[in-house]
Amino acid sequence: MYPVQDASQIKAMISASEELQTNKPTTEIAGATVRLAGDSGDGMQLLGSQLTNTSALSGNDVATFPDFPAEIRAPRGTRAGVSGFQVQFASEEIFTPGDGLDALIAMNPAALLTNVQDLKERGILIVNEDSFASKDLKLAKSDRNPLDDASLSKYRLIKVPMTKLTRAAVEDLGMSTSLPIVAAIFLGWVWCSGFMVGISIRRCGLSMPSLGVSRRLPKLIFEH
Repeated sequence: MYPVQDASQIKAMISASEELQTNKPTTEIAGATVRLAGDSGDGMQLLGSQLTNTSALSGNDVATFPDFPAEIRAPRGTRAGVSGFQVQFASEEIFTPGDGLDALIAMNPAALLTNVQDLKERGILIVNEDSFASKDLKLAKSDRNPLDDASLSKYRLIKVPMTKLTRAAVEDLGMSTSLPIVAAIFLGWVWCSGFMVGISIRRCGLSMPSLGVSRRLPKLIFEH
């Protein structure tokens, strides 16, 4: 676990979360099935575990299904190298990690192309648009960019420049980029409470001297 070093740090995270409260309408649902997909090494298992823990802390029942490739990794960006983590969380007792997806988070074209067929119509599709350059499409053996045509029109597509946002948030802190942090914040605000965003950041590996990220990164995301 990750011990709290100072109570004032938790108070600061709560304050940062409260600053970002939104007046947009929310919908209460009985449960949802979410799949996270990206390259092996992108942190999908870490993020999936964190989403599971966060949902459980919120009082939900959870069931998970990690899905990762062999230890001998396929080349980065290829379909064979996609790592995934599926979690179903609900306000009632559940027994499986779910079938059809209510939400899919895809970190690159390979992750999108190998998983999008499981997403329900009008399901939420969140993609890292920074990873859809021509070289990424070539590695995924795609001759077109699915973000630029109508092939994803039946989903609620949300394009997030995760790489740029992460770099902007940590550029003056001497830290490396971590895409799961951006996705954790986004998922925390879609599915969970604002306070859980701070917990997600903490468990994704940021030390508390860099608490400024917990204030800055959510603002960068929602300003975008």
